[in-house]
Parts: sequence; structure tokens; C-alpha cells
Amino acid sequence: MKVRFFALMTVILLAFSGCGKKSEIDTLREAQKEIEQAIPTEYRKQYEVEVIQYTFREPKGSEIQLYLCLTTYFEAEPEELIGLHTEAFEAVFSVEDAVLIKEFDASGHAAAIYQTEACNYICYTTNAAASGVISYDPNLVSEDDMVRAVLSVYDSSFA
Repeated sequence: MKVRFFALMTVILLAFSGCGKKSEIDTLREAQKEIEQAIPTEYRKQYEVEVIQYTFREPKGSEIQLYLCLTTYFEAEPEELIGLHTEAFEAVFSVEDAVLIKEFDASGHAAAIYQTEACNYICYTTNAAASGVISYDPNLVSEDDMVRAVLSVYDSSFA
């Protein structure tokens, strides 16, 4: 086990040191494969969440972050998901450390607002494979505006 751990650490260090001609993404993907191989075989991959982040900034510097969370299932069963996909949200922020402000229905889809010291998050789940998180500063952007944005997407895109 120590040899595998040493090999794993070597791959990670090489990935972040910039050695070789590979792109950073290729190097990180190879490191991910090495990490997966080093995990004991009794552990089975359940799901993977890929996060795509968009940043919106207004001239005064206020930002809104949109995170699309795309989940691929392996051993886990996606049909077991009812309501919010909090495991996907965990790829963006700690749901456990946030305060649930309210849950609401977004045109038949589960949605909620969480609050942390840093910002608020509006989270929504379209289906077991697709969720979204919007982070914003509630002192600069109104909660009502953000809820309307989520509802308008569902009203126009998923009708």
C-alpha cells in the first residue's frame, strides 16, 4: 500500500509541476486514473459530478456565479433521486455548513435557497443527471430577481 501511495503522490506532483509536453487537462486526467486505480477495490465508484462554471460580472464588480452540475452514475441508481440532488451541490459548496432558507417549486422541479456567510445559493434539480447552483451576494442582488431567473428558465426551456 505504501508503494502505491508513493506512486500516486509522484503522479500528482508531476501533474502540478508542469513536466512534459502534455496539456494540464491531460495530465490531470491521467492523475485521476492513477488515483482511481490506487483506491482499494472494495470501494466502487458511485457517481461523478462534473461542474461547469460561468461567471457574470457587472461594471461595479458584483458577481453572480452559475454552476451546472452534470452527474454520471456508475454503481448508484439515479432513479432513487427524489427532490434536490444535494450530492451534486456539494461539488460547489458545503450544503451541511449552509442554512436552508426555503424550498420552492420551479415549474415542477425541486429548488431551494441556502445561505452561508459568504453568499447565498439558489439550487435546483432538473433530473438525476442535471442540477444547477447560482451563487450571489444577497446584499447586491435581490433574492426575488434570482428566483425569477430560475423560474424563467424553467418556463421557457422545459415547457
